[in-house]
Amino acid sequence: MREIKSVAIIGAGIAGLSCASALQQAGIRVRVFEKSRGVGGRMSTRRGEGWECDHGAQYFTVSDDLFAKTVAHWCSISAATVWNPRLAVLGGERSESRAEKVVRYVGTPRMTSPASAMAQAIAIQTSTTVCEINPQVSGWTLNTVELGWFDETFDCVILAIPQPQVAALIKGKAVSWERKLNEVEMLPCWALMVQVESGARADFDAAFVNQGPLGWLCCNSHKPQRGGQETWLAHATAAWSKAHLELAAEQALEILSAEFESITGLGVRSGRVHRWRYAQSVSALQGRYLLDDERALGACGDWTNGDKVEGAWLSGYHLARALTRT
Repeated sequence: MREIKSVAIIGAGIAGLSCASALQQAGIRVRVFEKSRGVGGRMSTRRGEGWECDHGAQYFTVSDDLFAKTVAHWCSISAATVWNPRLAVLGGERSESRAEKVVRYVGTPRMTSPASAMAQAIAIQTSTTVCEINPQVSGWTLNTVELGWFDETFDCVILAIPQPQVAALIKGKAVSWERKLNEVEMLPCWALMVQVESGARADFDAAFVNQGPLGWLCCNSHKPQRGGQETWLAHATAAWSKAHLELAAEQALEILSAEFESITGLGVRSGRVHRWRYAQSVSALQGRYLLDDERALGACGDWTNGDKVEGAWLSGYHLARALTRT
């Protein structure tokens, strides 16, 4: 691999930001390109008039010592805290309260907060969609939908985006890990966000649902430091979402709202839906990251390392360490 002095990272989710932070700490110049207006990827919060809702990742857990130190830092700067919901398991043969010895964390005051904290010291170009990467003798050049080709050349490119988007960018590039990439299948998820009628209350803050189109329910307003109208989030199952991927938003809203009301007994006053095309992988790779040393081209994300927020952070971190090893 050529000496790495500059890196372009495509994607400002947790994996991309983790990689960028570790590279910068090693003295490498980093520039992150993100197609959305903000950072965080699926650690995302939708905001409306008088309400907000975490409609992507709902919480995260910690099992790795390295990630534990990062989460402790997030908590110390009030970007995250422990969440202790009244948790239920609904559906199937029985419905019961779920008391687990699992420590769950959420971003505060919203799920985007940890990513926003990480992004403060990183050069990030948002609303910029990289549509082509081109290898040159001196490194890589990037083409974007909004601004065309960048004059700057990078020694290395890291793709911190969902697997199908990685596949599109590396097509025809003869990348060493392309076959391994193709082992991954990502599944969609419909997310329902609703404001409910005042007065009614559910006897749980969050629930795993074991039957029907919904798989997860959560009262976003009961998470720490949330404000606004009482707002609930419901995630459809991967199977239902895949079968109804191209359903019109209005139809998805009607079907999922009715299911939500049936399960919770709460009346929906208003709502909206969001379709995550690439929400989770069928079987995430267990190699932490992908890296072609000869081409100085890598990929990272939750889909390379266990399918969780922790896995995404570790994927980016360890890829950065691989690039800076001597």
